Amino acid sequence: MAQTGVAGVLLGPLTTTWTMPQTCSIFMPGCSTCDNAYNGQSCNPTSGGQVMDNTACWPPATSGVASPSWPFVGWGFYSPGLACPAGYTSACTAVYGQRPPWSTQFSLVPSETAIGCCPTGFACANVNGNTCTATVTHSTTIQTAFCSGTNLVDFAVATLPSIATATTTETNSATTDVESSTFTRIMTLYAPMFQLNFHESDLPASTTSSSASSTSSSPSETSSGNGTLSKSSGGLSNGAKIGLGVGIGLGVAFLLAFGAFIYYYRRSRNNAVPLGNLRNGRVSCACGITW
Repeated sequence: MAQTGVAGVLLGPLTTTWTMPQTCSIFMPGCSTCDNAYNGQSCNPTSGGQVMDNTACWPPATSGVASPSWPFVGWGFYSPGLACPAGYTSACTAVYGQRPPWSTQFSLVPSETAIGCCPTGFACANVNGNTCTATVTHSTTIQTAFCSGTNLVDFAVATLPSIATATTTETNSATTDVESSTFTRIMTLYAPMFQLNFHESDLPASTTSSSASSTSSSPSETSSGNGTLSKSSGGLSNGAKIGLGVGIGLGVAFLLAFGAFIYYYRRSRNNAVPLGNLRNGRVSCACGITW
């Protein structure tokens, strides 16, 4: 069931790339034959090793923010949020006043934008709250483990989708029939989503030079491959503007010189003596005077 329209808890800023513990990327199936698995989990020592959401797999929250028992169903948002954690990327974007591509759990305020950070290859979803999901239909390998008490055990690299065997047993008064069949088990993977909220004024200026062929002079948002957001400015650089001014000046000077050349050339042609009037040492003029 989707959870929407929640005010949410401000967990603090997230402006640099944070790296989670390595165990956070291990997927823990609910059982050996289950068709779903979650990462961001740990074996809870206070509940006999029950699998629990591990808050250490979330970027650090500001001091004083309470840690819920199940952050997977939506803990809060980071603001200003400018950088997804390592291994995560910007999977979806929501803008205040516009219809988002997923059911956003936490509401936005005017002029605010939200980014949903998910592991590469996952999509944004709302499964009882902000969630990243991936249904594995092509050959993929993941690391899995199970809890035994407070310890992770049975580490394995699973290749998905997998071939599973289903066994059915029918017993009557005389015999017991056991039938087995195989099928392809499609796994659905779940990972925590991190919602990053920001205003345009929160974005740092891009360190890359603007292209002289840019068609827009208004700031825009860009996302690098690691999910870091920045603001790039369009328009010409100062050097390009100076070069353009010099080029225009030279062009105008050339046109003026060329125009003057044409003018004096035509004038000289009009004043030239036609060769046909040079006969017997005389030059005739239309004005009737003869030399």
